[in-house]
Amino acid sequence: MDQGTFLTPKHDPSSLNTTYNKFRSVLSEPMSASLYTFIKSRDYEINVYNDNRYHNDYYEIISNSQEFTIIGGGVPSQSFYTSSVMDRLSIVSGSNNGWHCFAENSSNIQLMTGSNDLIYSGSLK
Repeated sequence: MDQGTFLTPKHDPSSLNTTYNKFRSVLSEPMSASLYTFIKSRDYEINVYNDNRYHNDYYEIISNSQEFTIIGGGVPSQSFYTSSVMDRLSIVSGSNNGWHCFAENSSNIQLMTGSNDLIYSGSLK
């Protein structure tokens, strides 16, 4: 986080003026501005999954704070605007970006567990 790579440009709300060829998510402005404080607050629950698609760990962060019920939004391909609300912060280690975070929808996480893309391995306290 200290090196500024935890929130990649693709998921940074300040990059909404750049379009991407694929759907992506961006953090909300409040979450982006308070990301470090939120992480340090420990006011959340963490579910850990094994990601069968990328063969790494996938961390689902569930905010307990009323301030962060909306984590971010989904941005369709070639769009400058969000079109959906996302309620989870996900943390993964990507092959190109290393450890980074992005907004995700809890219903999408449920779909990925139902299709065995994500295998639940426990929670962290």
